[in-house]
Amino acid sequence: MKTKLNLWLSRDLTLYGRSLLAKTLGVSQLIYAASMLSVPTPVIKEVQAELFNFLWKNKKDNKKIVVKSLRLAWISRFLSNSRDSWKAIPNHYLSTHGGLQFLLKCNYNADDINNNLPTFYRELFQYFQEFKNKTKIFSYGNFLLRNNEAITIEKKMLFWKSWFNKKIFFIQDILSGDGNFLTFEEFQNKFRIKTNYLHYFQLMAAIPSDLKKKAMLKYLHMNSCFIRLRYPCHLKIHP
Repeated sequence: MKTKLNLWLSRDLTLYGRSLLAKTLGVSQLIYAASMLSVPTPVIKEVQAELFNFLWKNKKDNKKIVVKSLRLAWISRFLSNSRDSWKAIPNHYLSTHGGLQFLLKCNYNADDINNNLPTFYRELFQYFQEFKNKTKIFSYGNFLLRNNEAITIEKKMLFWKSWFNKKIFFIQDILSGDGNFLTFEEFQNKFRIKTNYLHYFQLMAAIPSDLKKKAMLKYLHMNSCFIRLRYPCHLKIHP
């Protein structure tokens, strides 16, 4: 079987074509033998390995991609509206980070997510972060204050529940109209929140200077776009 499969590997077959050959040359023969004889477990494992290698043309990268894609498929199951009992486990561990849906959009470091998080879920977040970095989806996650590996205090990502409940999500949320940071009093008045002033200044100090500049420029650009949309250039604004 191995010799026959290797001969076919030299041809430019599609994955579908290789799967058909695997069934014909491998699976069918194994089933035929198993129907009449006792097939040792090591033989079954060896056949499985050969078939898997044939399907993915002996490329380890392809195998890794398959493993990662299968793991990432769990995200849609997590986010579905079903009330499956198994969801209690990830929901419990991720509640301290704002829940799965919010965390996926963040610029997180998988190693800093809840220390008790099972390895299965930690790997899922690692794979999803790789996917985000390559596709550039949720790029605004760089400006999120929460679960952001670029904004840390004592080498830990931040997630303050009281701030999250007040919808204080982005760096831009704590900027004034001129693009500067709100004073502590302005911050409290804007969000009607009671918090330790030390937390506020710790947070501002934790934001890297280059990220502050990018956030300010983005904020000012958004404000200017809003003004242009509200007051088009060809209209005269009377006092």
